[in-house]
Amino acid sequence: MTAAPGLASPGVGRRDAEVLAGAAILLVLVAAAVLAPVLTPWDPTAVDLLHQHESVSAAHLLGTDHLGRDVLARVLHAGRTDLAVAAGVTVASAVLGTGLGALCGWLRGPLPAVVLRLVDVVAAFPFLVLVLAVLAVTGPGLGGVLLAIPLTGWISYTRLCRTEILVLREDGLVDAHRVLGLGGGRILLRHVLPHALGPCLVYSTSDFTGNLVLIAAVSYLGAGVQPPTPEWGAMIAEGQHYLDRGWLPLVAATAAVVVAGLGASLLGDGLAHRLRTPAAGAAA
Repeated sequence: MTAAPGLASPGVGRRDAEVLAGAAILLVLVAAAVLAPVLTPWDPTAVDLLHQHESVSAAHLLGTDHLGRDVLARVLHAGRTDLAVAAGVTVASAVLGTGLGALCGWLRGPLPAVVLRLVDVVAAFPFLVLVLAVLAVTGPGLGGVLLAIPLTGWISYTRLCRTEILVLREDGLVDAHRVLGLGGGRILLRHVLPHALGPCLVYSTSDFTGNLVLIAAVSYLGAGVQPPTPEWGAMIAEGQHYLDRGWLPLVAATAAVVVAGLGASLLGDGLAHRLRTPAAGAAA
């Protein structure tokens, strides 16, 4: 008896624990970001030069930075920006790339060939270089980041979705539904594409991690989210300049990026295992 395809696998094991741990970490971070005004009373952009570089206290649980701003408030509010932007650009890249991949795997003719050549051209350049090139045209800021990452991050989804659809075509799934009299569009949307989305979903978790780091990197370089908006990468850059006066702003922002990336990685690893388990059981 074969297991039904999907992300579910029997039993609760180490990989299930990874899924739960990763999801729990991300949920805690999202909740902390959403509830930031409740968790801390401080305005993350309010400057108080009389309380620069204060250490940990009851009033400021993570101290203050070089402008007297509460570090905890800035870390939590920065989570709103980084997590929301990372999720947004990941979804945009996934939708664009999966759609093009489905067309390339399903259709025949010049359109798939043109898209695949474009994929090869984009893949020939380092991702960060492409993002910075787009930002050089659009200018620094949140809008440029939201545009630059999806414009350069769709290619992996296109390759992955196309490969999955080609495999499904070779397995006879398409022919079986054609025999039943179903049209090509209905077969693709209702029977082929859903099977190809599992690997794309798993990849999106690692893509989210990469996008989170990328957003922090471009903001660290001054090309991403602009002051005074709190952002983890910008906080890391500012913290480096004043490391001799206080290390908490640098460490807190770095820890936030690491923990968020860890949560997404655990979730992705667990989902990948659960996706492979039914296939392994069927082969056995």
